[in-house]
Amino acid sequence: MSREQSERLRVARNEGDANLTPEVQTGAAESKSVAISHRSSAIEKVLEYQFLSILTRELMHRDAEFEVLRGDVDGSGHDLVVEAEGVLRYVQLKAMVKGGKRANVSINTKLARKSSGCVVWMTYDPGTFELGSFRWLGGAPGEPLPALGDRIAKHSKGNAAGIKAERPGHRIVPAGQFETLATISELADRLFGPVKGIAQ
Repeated sequence: MSREQSERLRVARNEGDANLTPEVQTGAAESKSVAISHRSSAIEKVLEYQFLSILTRELMHRDAEFEVLRGDVDGSGHDLVVEAEGVLRYVQLKAMVKGGKRANVSINTKLARKSSGCVVWMTYDPGTFELGSFRWLGGAPGEPLPALGDRIAKHSKGNAAGIKAERPGHRIVPAGQFETLATISELADRLFGPVKGIAQ
């Protein structure tokens, strides 16, 4: 792996966001390294499908009735709408590579206006895209998001003068405000409460 490739991988692990992951190594051989910065949108979709796969498997395991809605436009702060056993959740997804050092995420304030809005911050293996632990930010079913604070986010890129403009509709929320969950079963409980089926 070249010095440039090593540096980009170091940045990815420090930043830890799916949008920023520049490169991963898919196997032991360096020849299998692939550049993925230009495929960030595709990676986000892969992770979204992975998330839906394990979540819906968990709900089926619990014999819970559920429905998934996916919007084509992300203008209201959520990526998915999932209903299970009468509980409706508007979910914003975030992603971080395993071992990433990202200390905070930007959250759209419109999510706080939604019924049972929540944020799921996933970790994933950059070589296999398998999901690991989760970070959770949300209230009990039927309750709104906790307060997001007043730290306004800024655009990731500066203007011609190098100034990064503020994003008034987004807030920076630190990782410490999230609850860490080890399993999809724990996450399903936070999302929908204990649902019928196999005992938890």
